[in-house]
Order: sequence, then C-alpha cells, then structure tokens
Amino acid sequence: MATFLLARLCSSLFLFGSHIHIALDVTSLLSVLLVIWVIRFKLKSSYIKELDTIRLPFVVNN
Repeated sequence: MATFLLARLCSSLFLFGSHIHIALDVTSLLSVLLVIWVIRFKLKSSYIKELDTIRLPFVVNN
C-alpha cells in the first residue's frame, strides 16, 4: 500500500501537476507509514500460548 501511494504521489507530482488528490495521497501515505511504524516498533505482542484455546486445525480449515 505504501509503495503504491508513493508511486502515485511521484507520478502525480511530475506528470499531472498539483491538485487536491496530491494532498489526499500525502495524507494517506503518512497514515500508512505511521501504522507500519507503530506495528513494527511500538506494538507489543499480547499472545500467550498457554491461554490460547483455539486448536490449529480449526484455524487452518476455516
């Protein structure tokens, strides 16, 4: 998603000039990058294997 938005932003800037869609693309790109950063560095894992009650075959089959 971030790669797509970056490519769209670059093509919009160099080929089509500036319009409102560039502002929307920049906002979308920044929000996607923020989510990626939070997931990558700030989000702590809350999974505890001993408390997991769903069996693996159930997850794989559905």
